[in-house]
Amino acid sequence: MAKSARMPTFAKKDEHRVVVRPRGGLVVSATKMTTLRTAIIIAANIKIEEAKDDSFAPNAAQNIIVLSTPSEARSFRYGSIRNITVEERTYETFAYKSTPDNTSRGVISGVGREEPEEQITRFLVNKHNPTVMAAHWLGNSESVVILFEGNKVPRYVKYGGFVTKCTLYRQHREVCTTCGKIGHRKDVCPTPNARVCFACGRNNPGEDHAEYCKPRCKFCGSSHVTGVGKCKNKFKTPLQIKQRQRIKQNTETITEMAPAKAPGEAALSRRFDFPEPGASGTRHEQNGVASRDRSRAEPKDVKWADVTSGRPKEARPPRPAPQEAHLSLTNKSDVNRAAMTQTSGAPNRAAAATLKEPGKMPSGGGGSEQCKKETRELKATVKKMEKAMEELQTAMAATQLTIKQQRGVIDQQRDAIRRLQEGGSRNEANN
Repeated sequence: MAKSARMPTFAKKDEHRVVVRPRGGLVVSATKMTTLRTAIIIAANIKIEEAKDDSFAPNAAQNIIVLSTPSEARSFRYGSIRNITVEERTYETFAYKSTPDNTSRGVISGVGREEPEEQITRFLVNKHNPTVMAAHWLGNSESVVILFEGNKVPRYVKYGGFVTKCTLYRQHREVCTTCGKIGHRKDVCPTPNARVCFACGRNNPGEDHAEYCKPRCKFCGSSHVTGVGKCKNKFKTPLQIKQRQRIKQNTETITEMAPAKAPGEAALSRRFDFPEPGASGTRHEQNGVASRDRSRAEPKDVKWADVTSGRPKEARPPRPAPQEAHLSLTNKSDVNRAAMTQTSGAPNRAAAATLKEPGKMPSGGGGSEQCKKETRELKATVKKMEKAMEELQTAMAATQLTIKQQRGVIDQQRDAIRRLQEGGSRNEANN
């Protein structure tokens, strides 16, 4: 059964991947890569010239070697390695082929241990389960791990005539019970002779250590042994769940980064000619729409001239008829000019001077430096929104590809059902 392993990005997706797990204390990170490569090629009985297209990558965290080859025949040879010789010392190894891309794993429970693995494969890999590729026992339990083609795990599978529920496989996070470190298992521990208390992590514990040992989980920090019981962090997050979380996070980011514009922010955007994302038309066309909207809205009760002159607000006259609109607007402009002329006081004169100067903001509080700062913030916000949109589009494309694959599977199932029905009809006609 293939198992998962992460390969560096330089490996091609259509190549075959093999994982080599050395045992006996071989430290992958402390060994030269050329030495490991030569030892693996010799152990697989492959010529140096034939392996020139193969890629080798050490994984120091898990203390394993992951390799990629375009040849299926060489991948089987690499997968049959059981020991390698490094610097005149032989180390036991365990090699296996990793899962190909665009696959997922599920689990079914309640299978009797008396059934051989060949029968389990025969009950699952058939026309009733078109996406099943392989199956094997999950350790010593009564559960079976199933490898599916595509990123979709079906809710139910047919096993030996029974329809049973299938759940998404959650892989345990690796922790070594010998040295207590996270990332690798006991069988590939680079320090097999280390003496560490697995519960609390104390080095070289004494005989009376059990009396004052205080367990501490390295996954969640709770007061229990690492990865046992109901630890919430002992499982890895499946790839399908990560994709859904990424799509949700990108959607929320776009929603949060696109709030309604405040009046000051809208004015700043118009001042520096920053069009909004997705907007069309020129600046004058956009401002023209806003001007028409303001002209149709109801006038406010307080005039700017009334506020600056200190006069009490008065009730505004009724809205003029359409034929009197031009005359009314002319009269309003005259009134405003008169009010500004009669206004006294230093603050009002400073405000009028600010309005006349083209290089200053009407508010007088920020200046050119404040405008530049807000401009940079707006540009950074637009870039973040564009990046989030690109990530969301990529995730949506992957989802659409999965949906397309599932539709193809459904069509195959429908064709199989139709053929069975046609065969049954012919049998009835013959009888």
